Amino acid sequence: MTAVPPHPGADALAGFLGPGHRDVAEALTLWADDDGGTVTLPDDPWKAAGYTDALVFSVVVGGMRSYARAEGDWNLVAKIVPAADRREIKAHRAAVADAPPRFAARRLVQLRFGAVPVGGAKAVYFQDVAGGTNRQRPASTLSPTDDAEALVALCKAVSHSLATEWNTTVRTSGAPVPVAAFAHRELHHPLSGKGSVDRWATAFGLDDRSVPWVTTADGEEAMPNPVLLAMGHPRLPERKIQVLEGHGHGDLHLGNIFLLVDDRGADPESFRLIDLSTYSASAPRARDQLTLLLSAVARFWPSLSPDQREALLDDIPRAHRDGHPRQDPLLAGLVDAVFHSTLRAVAERNWSDAWHEQYVLALAATALRFTTFEDMGPELRWWFVRLACRAAKEHFTSRKVPVGDGPVLRLRNPFGATAARGTAATAPGTEPAAPAPEVSGQARDAAPPYTRLRLDGILPGRLGGPRPAADGRRVPEDGA
Repeated sequence: MTAVPPHPGADALAGFLGPGHRDVAEALTLWADDDGGTVTLPDDPWKAAGYTDALVFSVVVGGMRSYARAEGDWNLVAKIVPAADRREIKAHRAAVADAPPRFAARRLVQLRFGAVPVGGAKAVYFQDVAGGTNRQRPASTLSPTDDAEALVALCKAVSHSLATEWNTTVRTSGAPVPVAAFAHRELHHPLSGKGSVDRWATAFGLDDRSVPWVTTADGEEAMPNPVLLAMGHPRLPERKIQVLEGHGHGDLHLGNIFLLVDDRGADPESFRLIDLSTYSASAPRARDQLTLLLSAVARFWPSLSPDQREALLDDIPRAHRDGHPRQDPLLAGLVDAVFHSTLRAVAERNWSDAWHEQYVLALAATALRFTTFEDMGPELRWWFVRLACRAAKEHFTSRKVPVGDGPVLRLRNPFGATAARGTAATAPGTEPAAPAPEVSGQARDAAPPYTRLRLDGILPGRLGGPRPAADGRRVPEDGA
């Protein structure tokens, strides 16, 4: 692989992007320079990273000669992605094309130019600034204390829009889907972070079918092992569910939601969604809603009291119940809004039970996926393990399946430097478990057909690649 040669004009951009991104700055500078243009920083530059470490930053592209309708300077958002991930631009185009026109115009952003390769390992692509103004900022920059009300109002607005504006009807998966297949699909979503669930779960014996129950605190009642939901829990009768599907962003954390922020504060109703690289036309309706909710919880986490954190472990899995007496009204309203926005949208077509079942199953899997985001720290990652267990228990309870009939594993925080392997305990009136039978790699890793990520209408292709205009010049993506 040939190294990108140094370019003195890249110094300012490289300094802003920080260590590890000099190659990106030089590739962008050379790309523009070869076309008679420039890539510079705006007067008030910003940058942000998502849970998967993809860096997004503000940039100005100007003077490009070979792109039709691209004269002058463009104020854009750039994103660094792995070059091997060829879905990025195609998925974004499909999201805009598939959406109801009003939603696309108000809530989504357009792509501009093509992708710029960076040394073979990375690429950069460009999209419009949300709302057309640099006063738009990622919701992840809102303060969980000073902007708490605006942050909750934003999540409520986004949740409602997902349920009623992006998805204007109710669609199902057609044939019912096995519970294990659904949980496996959500647990092994492509956006799981670097700290694999499989790795730590295997180290602590949670992928062992002879360990059906766990506890996470002394004196706590036994709960289902949530990892086994994706493998076929040995105590859960074989069952299929009807999955409610629709348009889905796929990675709807706060860093991918932009809103207008000025001297008067944040405007929750101004939001737009960026980074549609994991869009699917047939995503489970719970995926975006729960990613949004858990992302908000992670943002509030440092400001929450121990009692609030404990209460959320019950409030989120049991969002269908009335009232959350132990919880701050603001947080209780957030949990209620995320659950009930979709419930109201599907209830008129008699899918309330299907929504509740999908919600708790997806919650268990999504919470486990959040344990893979290493920058959240060991305490919060451990809280997400506990949340997954509570969600699994709620599913068993709703299906009237007894919990705790057998050995129970006392699980301890696996993410701290001094974490120790869980301790086997024995449920009252039972004998210690016999050694676990060997589970073959094939049985452990096999994925039911449903587990394949479905990006309907999106075909693999070349990353970026400007298309020619009638006069032979290249055209920026989506009509710049």
